[in-house]
Parts: sequence; structure tokens; C-alpha cells
Amino acid sequence: MKRILLCCLPWLFTVMTAFAQVDTGTVAGSVRDSSGAGLASASVTFVDVATNATTKAQADASGNYASPPLRPGNYKVTAEAPGFKSQTRSTITVQVQDRLRVDFELTVGSVSENVLVTAETPIIQTDTSSLGEVITTDQITELPLNGRDYVQLATLTTGVVRTSSGTNGNTGGSSTGGLNSFVANGTRGTLNNFLLDGVDKQLQ
Repeated sequence: MKRILLCCLPWLFTVMTAFAQVDTGTVAGSVRDSSGAGLASASVTFVDVATNATTKAQADASGNYASPPLRPGNYKVTAEAPGFKSQTRSTITVQVQDRLRVDFELTVGSVSENVLVTAETPIIQTDTSSLGEVITTDQITELPLNGRDYVQLATLTTGVVRTSSGTNGNTGGSSTGGLNSFVANGTRGTLNNFLLDGVDKQLQ
């Protein structure tokens, strides 16, 4: 039993690390032909514009695909299938915890022919009901914060206001009198939770 436990420990730590990481986003969607049928043979390529790092995903039998976790940044996403013109969506911006939906409709032609889509309707995240806001580096460094309290930045999001209500032990502690708390769209401040690099953050 001891030998089995020792063998399992490294695997358990690996799983815990994987679940803790929340600093990535995902792009998902479908690849179809002009009749609306899914292309099971399609492949989708994701290219990080800044680093040129390339990641690929394969569509399933229904033509649906989902990317591996992607680091935040701007991406070019290309779908291709044998017997069809490839199609590229340029400058898809992925933020932390995004789940963006990008669908493709390929037309019959040579794979060497590429259709570049540069202007389109802004992407709406229809695959998730969660709401979020990304605060940029410029906002963090340039905006005046009383005591450098980063929680104040939450109020830049629509529907978020500061509150002096209680804390769940993860949102300020008794030493601050609950001033580090806020309410988002009517939810209680005691329901807030802070994560630092995917780890539960106990504020002092």
C-alpha cells in the first residue's frame, strides 16, 4: 500500500496543479460547409500573433471543435478541410477565462485558396453564462488607488459597487472592517472569493 501511495502522489500533485490554473481562455465553434453540414475532417489552427506559437485542434464527427487552453493574447484562427478553401479569422482576442465561439463556413475549392475574414461582428460568448471583466495593465498602473487597494479596480465593471458588509474570510478580514468587499449585480459581498494564480487567496 505504501508503494502504491508513493507512486500516486506525483500524479495527484499534477492533477491539483492542472485544476488550479485559470489564466487561460478557450476558442470553440463549428466548421460547416455551405449547406450547414458539419465537416468531420476539418482541422483548426490557432496562431499567437505576438509569438507565432501554433496550436491545433481536430473537429469531431459533427464538425465541432474546441481549442486547448490558450494564453491571453491575439490569435489568427484558420479552419481547413480537404476539398474546401481554408478560412482565416484574424485578430481574435483571448482573455483570461474566455470561452469564445468562432464558427466557420467553408466553400468548395482548393485548400491552397484562403478566405481571410478581417471585419465581422464582435464575438459574443454564447457558450458560457458567466460574466467577467479584464482590467488592463495601463489601468492598474495609471489609475489612482487609495492605499494601492486593487479591489477598488472591481468597481470599473458595470454593476459592481463597494460595500462595508461582512466577509467570508477571503475578502478582507476583520482588520479592514470589510472595506475590501464589493457587490456584483446584487450578489452578497460575502460570496466573493479571490484567487491568486489559481490558488485561494486569504487577504490580510
